[in-house]
Amino acid sequence: MIRRLLLITGLAALVAYLFRRRPVVAGGGGPDVDPAEELRRKLDESRARSEPEAAELSDDLDTRRREVHERARASADEMRGSSSE
Repeated sequence: MIRRLLLITGLAALVAYLFRRRPVVAGGGGPDVDPAEELRRKLDESRARSEPEAAELSDDLDTRRREVHERARASADEMRGSSSE
């Protein structure tokens, strides 16, 4: 009885090991499509869609930085005021 259980467990472990070692075949591209080139192409497309102008980006960052500093100062002032009460 124990031998059968060990044999079944061993076979199950062997099958699981072999299934994990099997290479995963990616669907979609043919065998002549290089996955690295495909990823580079997709990255270039996404960058082209989302790249704002450099001046626009720096203005936006300056504005955001000022807003963050103003909120931090307001929070610090609020904490100082509430601790003295």
